[in-house]
Amino acid sequence: MKNYILQRTKDGLLLICEALDKKGQVVKFVPSGPFDIGNASEGTKALALAIMGHFYGVGPVAKAEAQRQVQPFMDAFLLSHAMPLGAKYEIPDSVIDRFFSLNQLV
Repeated sequence: MKNYILQRTKDGLLLICEALDKKGQVVKFVPSGPFDIGNASEGTKALALAIMGHFYGVGPVAKAEAQRQVQPFMDAFLLSHAMPLGAKYEIPDSVIDRFFSLNQLV
């Protein structure tokens, strides 16, 4: 289980990556930004890269796949999703899995 929570704060956009460890405990990771959302800025690309990097994991093959999926993920989930102050946006791994499985059928 992996989950991605975005929160718009007065200081910017906060990304919280959650995953289960081997004992079934939720582990949270908060990568540093700056991140953005709702446009095609470098901050939005950095956000997509942080999420895809966490989603696919470590290792050369995983990193290459994360890089390959940054643009489709950005297009589908981040470019048109503006977030006002105080907003929260959650993207569970099941939604990402579903998107990429459907995207391969096209």
